[in-house]
Amino acid sequence: MAAHILAASPEPQTTTITVTDFDPRMVTAAQDRLRAFGDRAHTRVAYATALPFADGQFDMVVSFIMLHHVVDWEQALAEAVRVLYL
Repeated sequence: MAAHILAASPEPQTTTITVTDFDPRMVTAAQDRLRAFGDRAHTRVAYATALPFADGQFDMVVSFIMLHHVVDWEQALAEAVRVLYL
């Protein structure tokens, strides 16, 4: 999905994306798929309940098919809001 978001960006030169997953194998797979986007795509092993990013660091948070797997889903949502630039 990250590759589709980058490819569809109306501002391809300035749009960046950061992909996280708690499973290092999934992060490696994302790195492989996003390699063509160079420094516009970043990956990181991270838990949704404790994101390693500053408050207000992102313009958008997108989650796909994961929230129902998170035991503490309220904390995951709180983290998503915390890292959003509001």
